[in-house]
Amino acid sequence: ILEKILPGGLHHKKAVRNELAVHQGPCVVAHPRVDARDEAARRNLEQMGNVSFASLQGQSGDGVYFSANGDNYDASRLLMLDLIRKFQVRGDFVAMVPNRDTLIITGSEDESGLAVMIKAAEDSFDKPRPISTIALRLEGDDWESWLPDPSSPHYAKFHELKVRTIGMEYND
Repeated sequence: ILEKILPGGLHHKKAVRNELAVHQGPCVVAHPRVDARDEAARRNLEQMGNVSFASLQGQSGDGVYFSANGDNYDASRLLMLDLIRKFQVRGDFVAMVPNRDTLIITGSEDESGLAVMIKAAEDSFDKPRPISTIALRLEGDDWESWLPDPSSPHYAKFHELKVRTIGMEYND
């Protein structure tokens, strides 16, 4: 089953399977009960051909990855877990999809990568087709809502971005 992420980590079951890889669909996450249609959506993304990610590498070899395809399916590439797991990040995989043309991935323990993610999310508010500035952490095969530890220098900004997304949801 694919579910749309709602503010506060809530999930809303919605028939988005076909939108995912065919249209400019909403941000979705794979849930434990992945069925054949969900797998087909992932394969459709892979079959689209040349998937590229721009990388900003840190000194230790880990970094920040931006989906750089410009085909309106960047957000949907959250389903491409095999590809994402090849990225070198410090800590857990953290992703954000501020709009349909932006997918950012970094590590939960990469302070400079998290700062870049915040900046990209803030810049996205002026772009069309917003999705969410709620950070997601990969846990097993699922993306779940995430905030850094409250002692992190980035906690306040990530919390602000989350609240801003919640506000946008309630304004619609």
